[in-house]
Amino acid sequence: MSAEEQRYAQVAVDAAVGKRLDYLVPDELRSRLTVGSRVWVPLGKRKVQGTITAFPDEPAYPKLKPIIGAIDSGFVIPPNLLRLAHWIADYYMADLGATLKTVVPASVRKPSPPEKVVRLVRRAVTREETRAACVARRRRAPKQAAVLDVLLNTTGALAQADLCLKADASPATLKALEKDGLVAIEAKRVDRDVTKGEVFIRTEPKALTPAQQAAYDAIVRQLDDDAPRVNLLHGVTGSGKTEVYLQVMARVLERGRGAILLVPEIALTPQTIERFKARFGDLVAVLHHRLSGGERHDEWRRLAERRARIAVGPRSAVFAPIPDLGLIVVDEEHETTYKQADTAPRYHARDVAVVRASFENAVVILGSATPSLESYWNAQRGKYRLFELPERIDGRPMPAVRVVDLAREKGPTVFSAELLNAIDDRLKKGEQTILFLNRRGYATTMKCRTCSAVVECERCSVSLTYHKKRDELVCHLCGASRPVVSSCPRCGAAAMLYRGVGTQKVERMLYKVVEEAQAVRVLRMDSDTTTAKNAHAGILGAFKAGKADVLVGTQMIAKGLDLPNVTLVGVIVADTALGLQDFRAAERTFQLITQVAGRAGRGDVPGEVIVQTYRPGSYAIRAASRHDFRAFYDDEIERRRNPLSPYPPHVHMACVTFRGPDEKKVRAAADALAAACRAGDMQGVELLGPADAPIARAQREHRTQLFLKSTRPSRITALLRSALEKTKVFSTVKLAVDMDPVDLM
Repeated sequence: MSAEEQRYAQVAVDAAVGKRLDYLVPDELRSRLTVGSRVWVPLGKRKVQGTITAFPDEPAYPKLKPIIGAIDSGFVIPPNLLRLAHWIADYYMADLGATLKTVVPASVRKPSPPEKVVRLVRRAVTREETRAACVARRRRAPKQAAVLDVLLNTTGALAQADLCLKADASPATLKALEKDGLVAIEAKRVDRDVTKGEVFIRTEPKALTPAQQAAYDAIVRQLDDDAPRVNLLHGVTGSGKTEVYLQVMARVLERGRGAILLVPEIALTPQTIERFKARFGDLVAVLHHRLSGGERHDEWRRLAERRARIAVGPRSAVFAPIPDLGLIVVDEEHETTYKQADTAPRYHARDVAVVRASFENAVVILGSATPSLESYWNAQRGKYRLFELPERIDGRPMPAVRVVDLAREKGPTVFSAELLNAIDDRLKKGEQTILFLNRRGYATTMKCRTCSAVVECERCSVSLTYHKKRDELVCHLCGASRPVVSSCPRCGAAAMLYRGVGTQKVERMLYKVVEEAQAVRVLRMDSDTTTAKNAHAGILGAFKAGKADVLVGTQMIAKGLDLPNVTLVGVIVADTALGLQDFRAAERTFQLITQVAGRAGRGDVPGEVIVQTYRPGSYAIRAASRHDFRAFYDDEIERRRNPLSPYPPHVHMACVTFRGPDEKKVRAAADALAAACRAGDMQGVELLGPADAPIARAQREHRTQLFLKSTRPSRITALLRSALEKTKVFSTVKLAVDMDPVDLM
């Protein structure tokens, strides 16, 4: 369509409205606008931003308002990302405008993107003239002479701030020299340094094991295929999956294409950046939400302009603006953090990566020691190609695992005798220990000894967790806190007890129970200790440098970390997830134990793992103690094949959650949608509910859920769309659709 024919524009506005909006294109803008352009448009009485998604031949409505103006940000959403956004909005039943806000960072969408400008200073005359001026000013203008002296010993230009620091001078001194024609000062736009000037020692490719080589050869051949495939790299912990990623990525770069590496946690980003920067240098860009807006803007631009070719980051890095994408790697692909569950679009980065690669003719590598059942199921059916790395590199043995039955320990305990002896042994040998517990805080509940009442959050139907450092009871769902109570809220008895164990208590108890002759140094890593920027890197860097003997942490220490001096891993309570009302409870338990166990013995000294549990007979714990993924998979896949009501991966699921302050209205809305679904085309769709959510009240809102299952997700979305059009929901009731949910709590 020519610019003259572009009379109407379809715009996805940044404010979620849930429907197509068409606008007139003013004559003076037709030559400037294209699909993907950012524009200002009227929405009611407001002026909002939006993205042009199409130029329809005919508008949806007869009376249209004109576009107000173009947003001159210098950025147009590329067609590949626009196409991906359309797919996400359709599959996950999200508003396209909200989806585009997720795909493109706010700092890139801004009308005036933030730029970092540095003032550079250089000599404006010859070296001889500068030297003469320096001598002449020694007595009457010593600061000017000091500046000239620094420039005489510098090749090229210096940043004004650095020059002032070196010469102990002020900007006014530089201005005087500029006025005399001795120096030139110019402003230059520069990229912000997200690695803060760190130096990365270059590494060279390592020799591959036969299993690594077989995977590498087969995947590299796919780079030139017309229909690249999705590959599942199932390798035990320490088997060298990262080296395969690095070497395949090098071949991608040789072909002039780009790559994306996804990691599940920000905690893994510093270590990953170090490995990839050491191999590829400035070709690596970093994308994650802990960056400032300016840093994220600069990294995004470096990728879009091909100055960087590899994007590294958590979930949202799947949208990196790489013009010629050749490879997407999803490391630890089983991790639930790849799912955006709190806000729309509720996408899963692993599945989006597979779809994006299919759109752009790119290869995908999904890597894990404990693959999700969905991915392994796809590999068993031939949809993905499976590669196994069954052994650790350099012939290192897998860590020996001992399971300790806590029910047989005398009295309530944090550390069994076996674990305590093992910690003491490592301290004497100068080796390091990781202690894992997926509960933060000090005590998980405060309970009345008389009536057994548990102190709950006033806003949520969950118990409050005691945080000793703050001396407060905290809700881990909404974040609310309150002072510690001295008497029972129900019966008034002054008999309150702390129950349960969190990472704070594990840390505190370590100092008490370790032999007096041993001085133990402990670091803790959980969401309480990592709120500050770069806190993850600081804690891990200190531990890796040997500044602590024991690292206590939650699931953020359970995967991906390569710490050669760690020879002992202790799992404080292995079955915290087994009691949850979630069909994935056993899978998560197996994955967490296996992953954290894999942190032991990655150096020259063999590792040991002690798993403390009240359920030693659980098939998930038994399989994890043997490092036997296939045994767990075979058992779990059959359990989910339940003929009465199967679960993923045998079917797809959607969870529809209703929430609001009025319980009756929430339930009425859920009942109305369920009735509309049952009145629609239910062929091939199973409907469950409505029923109260496992956490029935959150942030003073009541929550009710509805589940739909089908072997074809399109049947679920078609049924839901039709039912939603026929259902009137109260204005005070919020509704959220989550396709392929990973957390049912």
